[in-house]
Amino acid sequence: MRKLKFTSVLLLFLALGLNLKAQDNDYAAGQWYFGPHLSFNSGFRTGNNDFGGYVMGINAGAYFGYSFTDLLGFNAGVLYGNDGFFFSKSEYIKVPALLMFQFSSKHLGLGLQYNHSITKLDEADFVDYNESYLSAIIEFGYFPQIPYYAGGDIIYLPSKFRALIRVGYALTPKTYTILGELPYGEGAVRKPNTDQEFNPIFFEFGIQYNIGQHFNNKKATRKKTRRR
Repeated sequence: MRKLKFTSVLLLFLALGLNLKAQDNDYAAGQWYFGPHLSFNSGFRTGNNDFGGYVMGINAGAYFGYSFTDLLGFNAGVLYGNDGFFFSKSEYIKVPALLMFQFSSKHLGLGLQYNHSITKLDEADFVDYNESYLSAIIEFGYFPQIPYYAGGDIIYLPSKFRALIRVGYALTPKTYTILGELPYGEGAVRKPNTDQEFNPIFFEFGIQYNIGQHFNNKKATRKKTRRR
Protein backbone atom coordinates (compact mmCIF):
# COMPACT_ATOMS: atom_id res chain seq x y z
CA MET A 1 0.00 0.00 0.00
CA ARG A 2 2.81 2.45 0.87
CA LYS A 3 4.63 1.67 -2.36
CA LEU A 4 1.39 2.28 -4.28
CA LYS A 5 1.01 5.70 -2.61
CA PHE A 6 4.56 6.68 -3.48
CA THR A 7 4.06 5.55 -7.08
CA SER A 8 0.88 7.64 -7.34
CA VAL A 9 2.62 10.75 -5.99
CA LEU A 10 5.54 10.23 -8.37
CA LEU A 11 3.25 9.91 -11.40
CA LEU A 12 1.33 13.03 -10.39
CA PHE A 13 4.54 15.01 -9.99
CA LEU A 14 5.79 13.91 -13.40
CA ALA A 15 2.47 14.70 -15.03
CA LEU A 16 2.48 18.23 -13.62
CA GLY A 17 6.00 18.81 -14.84
CA LEU A 18 5.42 17.47 -18.34
CA ASN A 19 2.22 19.47 -18.79
CA LEU A 20 3.76 22.82 -17.89
CA LYS A 21 3.58 25.37 -20.70
CA ALA A 22 7.20 26.20 -20.06
CA GLN A 23 8.58 27.38 -23.39
CA ASP A 24 10.91 29.77 -21.61
CA ASN A 25 14.38 28.22 -21.47
CA ASP A 26 15.45 28.67 -17.86
CA TYR A 27 18.57 26.59 -18.42
CA ALA A 28 21.19 28.29 -20.57
CA ALA A 29 24.91 27.84 -21.17
CA GLY A 30 27.15 29.64 -18.72
CA GLN A 31 24.58 30.12 -15.97
CA TRP A 32 25.11 29.44 -12.26
CA TYR A 33 22.40 28.12 -9.98
CA PHE A 34 22.74 28.23 -6.20
CA GLY A 35 20.68 28.81 -3.08
CA PRO A 36 18.88 27.11 -0.17
CA HIS A 37 17.40 23.62 -0.36
CA LEU A 38 14.50 22.30 1.73
CA SER A 39 12.94 18.86 1.30
CA PHE A 40 10.94 16.07 2.88
CA ASN A 41 11.97 12.46 2.39
CA SER A 42 10.39 9.11 3.12
CA GLY A 43 11.45 5.60 2.31
CA PHE A 44 12.09 2.06 3.36
CA ARG A 45 14.78 0.14 5.13
CA THR A 46 15.20 -3.08 3.25
CA GLY A 47 16.72 -5.06 6.11
CA ASN A 48 15.06 -7.49 8.50
CA ASN A 49 14.00 -7.75 12.13
CA ASP A 50 14.10 -4.45 14.05
CA PHE A 51 16.08 -2.71 11.33
CA GLY A 52 13.54 -2.93 8.53
CA GLY A 53 10.54 -0.67 8.06
CA TYR A 54 9.35 2.78 7.08
CA VAL A 55 11.22 6.02 7.83
CA MET A 56 10.49 9.73 7.33
CA GLY A 57 12.70 12.79 7.59
CA ILE A 58 13.61 16.32 6.51
CA ASN A 59 16.63 17.84 4.76
CA ALA A 60 17.92 21.41 4.74
CA GLY A 61 21.04 22.96 3.26
CA ALA A 62 22.42 24.57 0.14
CA TYR A 63 22.89 23.58 -3.50
CA PHE A 64 24.84 24.91 -6.46
CA GLY A 65 25.05 24.07 -10.14
CA TYR A 66 26.33 25.22 -13.51
CA SER A 67 25.14 24.78 -17.10
CA PHE A 68 27.94 23.85 -19.50
CA THR A 69 25.49 24.11 -22.40
CA ASP A 70 21.74 24.64 -22.77
CA LEU A 71 21.36 20.86 -22.50
CA LEU A 72 24.06 19.73 -20.06
CA GLY A 73 25.07 20.82 -16.57
CA PHE A 74 25.83 19.63 -13.06
CA ASN A 75 24.26 20.08 -9.63
CA ALA A 76 25.63 19.38 -6.14
CA GLY A 77 24.80 20.24 -2.56
CA VAL A 78 25.51 19.88 1.15
CA LEU A 79 22.50 18.98 3.31
CA TYR A 80 21.71 18.20 6.91
CA GLY A 81 19.27 15.30 7.08
CA ASN A 82 17.22 14.15 10.05
CA ASP A 83 15.84 10.73 9.10
CA GLY A 84 13.33 8.84 11.18
CA PHE A 85 12.33 11.71 13.46
CA PHE A 86 8.99 10.05 14.24
CA PHE A 87 10.73 6.93 15.59
CA SER A 88 14.48 6.33 15.93
CA LYS A 89 16.43 9.37 14.81
CA SER A 90 19.44 9.21 12.50
CA GLU A 91 21.27 12.40 11.55
CA TYR A 92 23.32 12.75 8.37
CA ILE A 93 25.41 15.15 6.36
CA LYS A 94 24.36 14.40 2.78
CA VAL A 95 26.40 15.34 -0.29
CA PRO A 96 24.55 14.78 -3.60
CA ALA A 97 26.25 15.29 -6.99
CA LEU A 98 24.40 14.92 -10.29
CA LEU A 99 24.94 15.25 -14.02
CA MET A 100 22.01 17.28 -15.36
CA PHE A 101 20.26 16.73 -18.69
CA GLN A 102 18.30 19.94 -19.27
CA PHE A 103 15.18 20.35 -21.40
CA SER A 104 13.86 23.93 -21.45
CA SER A 105 12.86 24.58 -17.81
CA LYS A 106 12.96 20.89 -16.80
CA HIS A 107 15.85 18.59 -15.99
CA LEU A 108 16.72 14.96 -15.41
CA GLY A 109 19.65 14.32 -13.09
CA LEU A 110 21.70 11.16 -12.55
CA GLY A 111 24.36 10.81 -9.89
CA LEU A 112 25.48 9.75 -6.42
CA GLN A 113 24.83 10.89 -2.86
CA TYR A 114 27.12 10.18 0.08
CA ASN A 115 25.28 9.98 3.40
CA HIS A 116 27.67 10.52 6.32
CA SER A 117 26.19 9.52 9.67
CA ILE A 118 26.73 11.88 12.63
CA THR A 119 24.54 9.89 15.04
CA LYS A 120 26.07 7.97 17.94
CA LEU A 121 24.21 4.78 18.81
CA ASP A 122 24.10 3.15 22.23
CA GLU A 123 27.40 1.27 22.31
CA ALA A 124 26.06 -1.09 24.97
CA ASP A 125 23.83 -2.67 22.33
CA PHE A 126 26.34 -2.85 19.48
CA VAL A 127 29.73 -4.42 19.05
CA ASP A 128 30.23 -2.44 15.85
CA TYR A 129 28.14 -0.48 13.34
CA ASN A 130 28.43 1.73 10.26
CA GLU A 131 25.44 3.90 9.30
CA SER A 132 27.19 5.85 6.53
CA TYR A 133 26.41 4.73 2.99
CA LEU A 134 26.54 5.69 -0.70
CA SER A 135 23.37 5.97 -2.79
CA ALA A 136 22.70 6.08 -6.52
CA ILE A 137 20.16 8.84 -7.21
CA ILE A 138 17.89 9.98 -10.03
CA GLU A 139 16.16 13.35 -9.97
CA PHE A 140 13.42 15.08 -11.94
CA GLY A 141 12.84 18.81 -11.50
CA TYR A 142 11.50 21.92 -13.15
CA PHE A 143 11.11 25.68 -12.80
CA PRO A 144 7.32 26.23 -12.71
CA GLN A 145 6.05 29.03 -14.94
CA ILE A 146 3.83 31.75 -13.44
CA PRO A 147 0.96 32.93 -15.71
CA TYR A 148 0.47 36.70 -15.94
CA TYR A 149 -2.40 38.35 -17.84
CA ALA A 150 -1.56 41.53 -19.78
CA GLY A 151 -3.74 43.12 -22.47
CA GLY A 152 -5.60 39.91 -23.23
CA ASP A 153 -2.38 37.94 -23.57
CA ILE A 154 -0.98 35.32 -21.21
CA ILE A 155 2.67 35.86 -20.36
CA TYR A 156 4.54 33.04 -18.63
CA LEU A 157 7.28 34.27 -16.32
CA PRO A 158 9.99 31.95 -14.93
CA SER A 159 9.65 31.03 -11.27
CA LYS A 160 12.37 31.76 -8.73
CA PHE A 161 11.87 28.29 -7.21
CA ARG A 162 12.82 24.89 -8.58
CA ALA A 163 10.67 21.90 -7.58
CA LEU A 164 12.21 18.43 -7.57
CA ILE A 165 11.70 14.81 -6.73
CA ARG A 166 14.70 12.58 -6.02
CA VAL A 167 14.83 8.79 -5.67
CA GLY A 168 17.81 6.97 -4.19
CA TYR A 169 18.97 3.41 -3.53
CA ALA A 170 21.94 2.51 -1.31
CA LEU A 171 24.83 0.96 -3.22
CA THR A 172 26.60 0.19 0.06
CA PRO A 173 24.59 -1.11 3.03
CA LYS A 174 24.29 0.04 6.61
CA THR A 175 25.89 -2.63 8.81
CA TYR A 176 25.40 -3.58 12.46
CA THR A 177 26.95 -6.18 14.75
CA ILE A 178 24.55 -6.62 17.67
CA LEU A 179 25.70 -7.85 21.05
CA GLY A 180 24.33 -11.28 21.83
CA GLU A 181 21.53 -11.47 24.38
CA LEU A 182 22.34 -12.73 27.88
CA PRO A 183 19.53 -15.00 29.15
CA TYR A 184 18.45 -14.91 32.79
CA GLY A 185 19.60 -17.59 35.19
CA GLU A 186 22.73 -18.69 36.96
CA GLY A 187 25.40 -19.94 34.61
CA ALA A 188 23.61 -18.56 31.56
CA VAL A 189 25.73 -18.29 28.44
CA ARG A 190 25.49 -15.18 26.25
CA LYS A 191 24.08 -15.86 22.79
CA PRO A 192 26.30 -15.25 19.75
CA ASN A 193 26.53 -11.77 18.26
CA THR A 194 24.38 -11.20 15.17
CA ASP A 195 25.22 -9.26 12.00
CA GLN A 196 22.57 -7.29 10.14
CA GLU A 197 22.60 -4.95 7.18
CA PHE A 198 20.16 -3.18 4.91
CA ASN A 199 20.09 -0.91 1.85
CA PRO A 200 17.86 2.15 2.35
CA ILE A 201 15.56 3.35 -0.44
CA PHE A 202 14.31 6.93 -0.25
CA PHE A 203 11.92 9.30 -2.03
CA GLU A 204 12.63 13.02 -1.60
CA PHE A 205 10.32 15.92 -2.47
CA GLY A 206 11.80 19.41 -2.27
CA ILE A 207 12.18 22.99 -3.43
CA GLN A 208 15.26 25.08 -4.16
CA TYR A 209 15.43 28.86 -4.41
CA ASN A 210 17.70 30.09 -7.20
CA ILE A 211 19.75 33.03 -5.89
CA GLY A 212 21.93 32.70 -8.97
CA GLN A 213 19.21 34.29 -11.10
CA HIS A 214 20.19 37.68 -9.67
CA PHE A 215 23.72 37.35 -11.06
CA ASN A 216 23.10 35.66 -14.43
CA ASN A 217 22.66 37.44 -17.73
CA LYS A 218 19.18 38.97 -17.61
CA LYS A 219 18.63 38.48 -21.33
CA ALA A 220 19.13 34.76 -20.91
CA THR A 221 17.18 34.30 -17.70
CA ARG A 222 14.14 36.49 -18.24
CA LYS A 223 12.75 35.49 -21.61
CA LYS A 224 8.98 35.74 -21.87
CA THR A 225 6.65 33.58 -23.92
CA ARG A 226 3.24 34.84 -25.10
CA ARG A 227 0.20 32.82 -26.05
CA ARG A 228 -3.19 34.01 -27.31
